[in-house]
Amino acid sequence: MTPLGKAQQILQQLVDASKGTKVPVPSIRFAQMGGQVVDCESLIVAVAGTDSAADFATMPGCNVPQTANFIVTLARDCAVTFEDNGQTNVKEVERVSAETDRDGEFLWDFAEAYEAYITKTYSLSFINLGGLSIATLSMTLGID
Repeated sequence: MTPLGKAQQILQQLVDASKGTKVPVPSIRFAQMGGQVVDCESLIVAVAGTDSAADFATMPGCNVPQTANFIVTLARDCAVTFEDNGQTNVKEVERVSAETDRDGEFLWDFAEAYEAYITKTYSLSFINLGGLSIATLSMTLGID
């Protein structure tokens, strides 16, 4: 399987995992190679790069498996969290944060349950861009 094929597989698994949950995924969804441009509500799985599986690289006579770094971005339209006068709207910050936390929990649970080939590491980050709230899951996985 290629890294892009793996990204497409992860995307479909995320869509399937969201069914029956309180976290429906956006209708704009795709897999890609390279860095993302997130400009609207979307679910994107990007291949950020590849590497060899270091544990196997030192074993003579073995085919060295490949790993890839995947960036899963779940972006949602959200309320703007500041007032016209530039002050922070605390109630909106709290509401948007709760929604982003829900998306993060969905992505974290997905990563925890993901059955990986060779290796799996993952981390989660968040950002609010004032109208777009983003939960980002970074996963390093072996390519089977």
